[in-house]
Amino acid sequence: MKKKEPRKYGLLVGVSRYQEESRSSLPAAGEDLRLMKSALTDGLKFDTDDIRVLGEAGTVPAKSFARALSEFEGMICPEDIFVLYFSGHGTTQGLCFSDSVVDLQSIVDFVERLSAGSKIVLFDCCYAGDVRLSGRGDLSFEEIVSLFAGRGIAVMASSAADERSWLSEKKDASIYTKIVAEAFASRRNIHKGYISLGDIADEVRYLMQLWNKTFPERMQHPVYRENYIGDIRFKVEEYHPYVTQKITAETEDYYLHSVKPLNTGLLKRFAAFVILKGSDDSVLPRITEEIVSQFRNSDVYASEHSEQRFKGKSADAIWCYFGHDEEDILRSNHFAYTIWAAGEDLRKMYYRENRNAEVSDGIYVFWNTSYGLVKNLQKTDTPEEEIVREYQELAALLTSKAEAFIKAFEEVENGGLSMKAMKVEFRGWAADVKRLFFKLSDADPAPAERIRWAEAILELAGWVTDLALSIERKDTGDGTGERWMVKHAVSRYYRSLDQLRDITQKLS
Repeated sequence: MKKKEPRKYGLLVGVSRYQEESRSSLPAAGEDLRLMKSALTDGLKFDTDDIRVLGEAGTVPAKSFARALSEFEGMICPEDIFVLYFSGHGTTQGLCFSDSVVDLQSIVDFVERLSAGSKIVLFDCCYAGDVRLSGRGDLSFEEIVSLFAGRGIAVMASSAADERSWLSEKKDASIYTKIVAEAFASRRNIHKGYISLGDIADEVRYLMQLWNKTFPERMQHPVYRENYIGDIRFKVEEYHPYVTQKITAETEDYYLHSVKPLNTGLLKRFAAFVILKGSDDSVLPRITEEIVSQFRNSDVYASEHSEQRFKGKSADAIWCYFGHDEEDILRSNHFAYTIWAAGEDLRKMYYRENRNAEVSDGIYVFWNTSYGLVKNLQKTDTPEEEIVREYQELAALLTSKAEAFIKAFEEVENGGLSMKAMKVEFRGWAADVKRLFFKLSDADPAPAERIRWAEAILELAGWVTDLALSIERKDTGDGTGERWMVKHAVSRYYRSLDQLRDITQKLS
């Protein structure tokens, strides 16, 4: 069943006129509204009809804002995304509407209670960074793989709690709004048709750093905090994944389970995964020759680029991996593999001498002497439901650990915590993560129908462990490279989390 895309709602508020004479007018707030509306519709693909704008005439009383915000509660559903944007004056007491000041935290708390699964609040005003979000305890596996990713709230503020926010160089709009609008429209970090809020926040920080270097007298440091699981994603373009051709075949001697491309830059290669029906291993060279004869010219590619490069060309080399049943293929436990190569040069490259290998009728045959041992190790008396439950519990614990790390690292990026202090604080955390990873690695093999699911959990655990290893690295240089590695691991963790969700939903 195809997952329904969430509906995206926005409330944009720009206050440029004030009753109090002590507060100057802000004509740029009108341009901020135009920029943000365009950024949501053109950049993040919001529907214009789902965006409400307050302040086009300059005046926004606090009651009008409260009424408009409350009206969204009756429209939005748990799977939807809601964005609140504010441009105007801000003080240490809160946001300045035309007639009064409203406590900033109270607005965040109200939005957090809205029924939308994903909420985003953007404040472009002075002293906006002093916000707090409710925390989360340990997560259940069901919460991790729930249908709607990014369930929670994110706050993006233009400046730290003790900073002013500034207009752009031309003073036609706020610099933060201009930067956010540019980040919303950016297509540098699209993955499978989506752009994530985490990547947008990184883009905003980068662009603001450039501004700060150019205008050091008007520096501001944006703040980004969130309490959701995973990341909020926006579909910004259609994605059509390349589909590799599926090839199967069956004879009296064997069943060709699948074929996968192994192409390199210069050579067309593929691997065939074969289930032998009998016990006569001497037929492997002949079966290999049959597969080469029938499928050497097959169009099996991993990408459109590879297809364009090799289409119409015969394979240069073919590997055949043999198992006695489908579980051997799924668990990559092959009792033997063979290689056929075209030409003497390729044979010299691939037909390596080994005491467990031989060349028979021009086919290289390697015998896996560990096959029986691995087969026995993959057997277990533990009930399948207990194995699945252990994987679920360990995945939930590791994800909870990752989320705690990411929230703390956001404060490093916000400038409120040093990387050195974080390393000290998370030293015990890193030890716990490694312990959980080793426990997962030693868990009983997952049931055959859940092998890909278990592999997805192990991949997720690997990226969380990478975060733990980053804590134990010695400080080098100014920490820029170190922070980049953390961001990379976080990005791959998010992708692994999405993959696990997709696989889990297909199993249910």
